[in-house]
Amino acid sequence: MEITVKEKISDAKMLMAAQAPFFANLVFNCLIYEEQSVPTAATDGVNIMYNADFINSLSTKEVAAVLIHEALHIAYLHVPRGKGRDQEIFNHAADYVINLVIADIPRFTLPKGCLLDNKFRGMTTEEVYRQLLQENPNKRKSGGAIGNDLDYAGYKKALEEKGMLPEEHENAVKGTVRSAVDRSKGSVPSELGRIAKEEKATSVAWQDILAAYIQRTNDDFTFTKPSRRSLGLDGIILPSAFGEKVEIVIAVDTSGSISNDQLNQYLSD
Repeated sequence: MEITVKEKISDAKMLMAAQAPFFANLVFNCLIYEEQSVPTAATDGVNIMYNADFINSLSTKEVAAVLIHEALHIAYLHVPRGKGRDQEIFNHAADYVINLVIADIPRFTLPKGCLLDNKFRGMTTEEVYRQLLQENPNKRKSGGAIGNDLDYAGYKKALEEKGMLPEEHENAVKGTVRSAVDRSKGSVPSELGRIAKEEKATSVAWQDILAAYIQRTNDDFTFTKPSRRSLGLDGIILPSAFGEKVEIVIAVDTSGSISNDQLNQYLSD
């Protein structure tokens, strides 16, 4: 029986979780959705989009490689790093760096025709970009790009929809990478290792973040419960004010990926 696209993506995720948990952590933090205007797969620097026909044409191992590819674009902060540079060439440079990482992951297969060249091994995206600029344009490509990524305008639009500033998103991505590195028992791509080692963002109390979105409001009135201020007024009854109420559900992660110190902090908060 032929499986659906979503089932194939789900299978690819399970394969990642079993064989490459570090990369699975990065993929699981991304919103992944179908977008038929995308020829293959792509990212706006925040989310991952895919073409259903393209995913259907791939094996589960190839789907896993494609999802990791797009998630690494996000983790490497390639969209903000590529701002002001030639978008197409920087995208190729980013693909060369990422695909060398994926090619080293056992049991995963890059789709045929991807940009892959060992001469760029050990180089940063910016170093590859500078070399590509110097080379003859006809020699610039040794294959095809998986997706048309790294559009800064699309990146800003995606952030606006989430109500985030670029700096906030970059800090969130660094936190995700740092968490994945901390949990990883294997080797980590050198460029991601540098991102994880960067100075940690200033800690913000979750209570302050919650307070920014939920505030007490008194925007309606009722005579069912008269205002206490009416007690001092002879024969005059004033209504009391009331507002909306919200229910907050707090879920505590107690899986094996959570340390005792983290669990104690959750419970104390």
